Amino acid sequence: METIIEVKNLVKNYGDKQILKNISFNINKGEIISIIGESGAGKSTLMRCLNGLEGVNSGSINFYDTDITKLKEKEKNSIKKQMAHVFQDLNIIDNIYVIENVLIPFLNRKNFIQVLFNQFSKQEYERALYCLEKVGISKLAYTKAKYLSGGEKQRVAIARSLAPNVDLILADEPISSLDEKNSTQIMEIFKRINSKKNKTIILNLHNVEIAKKFSDKILALKNGEIFFYKRSTEVNEDDIRKVYQTS
Repeated sequence: METIIEVKNLVKNYGDKQILKNISFNINKGEIISIIGESGAGKSTLMRCLNGLEGVNSGSINFYDTDITKLKEKEKNSIKKQMAHVFQDLNIIDNIYVIENVLIPFLNRKNFIQVLFNQFSKQEYERALYCLEKVGISKLAYTKAKYLSGGEKQRVAIARSLAPNVDLILADEPISSLDEKNSTQIMEIFKRINSKKNKTIILNLHNVEIAKKFSDKILALKNGEIFFYKRSTEVNEDDIRKVYQTS
């Protein structure tokens, strides 16, 4: 299988505190990977390193054959456009229409005048509507985002991540504020995107049972280190207990 992400000996410090300690793992194209661990284990920091939002102290992160840790900012921005992100706080703009939120990734392709006047092509509008349809909320396209529920906003964020048609989607705690029903629905959307479009999806999750149900593999972090990285079908109750066990 083709490797889309290869991390080698990754170290990340904040001041004198080491957050990620010699992290190494591979992700194959088309996999769903869930990252689990206690609060403070380094999950969000690892995600921000993978998507280029955080620099690293040492080690490498290869996206396909490109080590993003060695790139200058302009080159890194080019790589970022090949990834999509669902942030923990969603970054949904309440006072614009749902479809306008989904169109936001296309602004990276525009010149100043086009950005100033929100000039999107017919093809871009069609793509945005298509993505909203895929997450089941196309009927809300011309509703202001401020009127949406938490679950609906989550779907908008996922639709926005689909709009650029990239290979890799990274989602930081995409179901943290949702009830069990909505959490399952959101994960079913990710699973459908993965199976039908062969998208690679990396998720930070706090719900271990959902991670086991919907992921191909689970990467467990503990105290900034990889505690285990294995197929979800191989993860047992003892593994989970040890991840969350405090010494």
